[in-house]
Amino acid sequence: TRRAQSPGETPIIPPELKPHLRKDAFVFFPQGHRLFFDATRFSPISAAKLLRDIFSNTAIQKQFGEVDVHVETSSEAIERIMAMHRLASIELFISMPNPDDNEDEQRVMDRLGGIGAHKVDEKYTARRGGSITPDEELDTRMKVARSNGYVKAVGYSEDETRAEICTKKHPLRSTIYYQPDDESVMDVLVREGRRLLRQITGK
Repeated sequence: TRRAQSPGETPIIPPELKPHLRKDAFVFFPQGHRLFFDATRFSPISAAKLLRDIFSNTAIQKQFGEVDVHVETSSEAIERIMAMHRLASIELFISMPNPDDNEDEQRVMDRLGGIGAHKVDEKYTARRGGSITPDEELDTRMKVARSNGYVKAVGYSEDETRAEICTKKHPLRSTIYYQPDDESVMDVLVREGRRLLRQITGK
């Protein structure tokens, strides 16, 4: 109403209007189904929650079905899992990958589609005192879960110190410096987004 609120007056805010509106830049690549944004403005977890809330809308689900949202995670987490001295257990969660991602994801998608499944939740446990040695198939599944779910592992160091690593806690981030006089935030997001997309999908 563009007028000062009277003391004690309860503000009436229509549901379609939100106070403290803030605009943030992002770029979405349909080929690859990845969205990139400035993570100094809000966290990857907050972004994922926002998108899940949007996609839970009945009208959207009716038209497009269930839409999964995952935070892309860093390859460093998988590398740390593979470097564990004794790998006691590995837990994988994978939801149906997108059809235009890399070959590994295409294989998993074909298998899930072939058996009529949408998600995979599996756990591998070593014998007491033993260690899991991931083969090529498990390595592939871990890479797919990194982008389309999560990987959680429990392992031990040489002195038997227990450690737990989950890819959920390691979102993919990239620190970029730029000159605002030379390019905009959107320019940087498009340029860096394309680079990261090639790194993620191998395309």
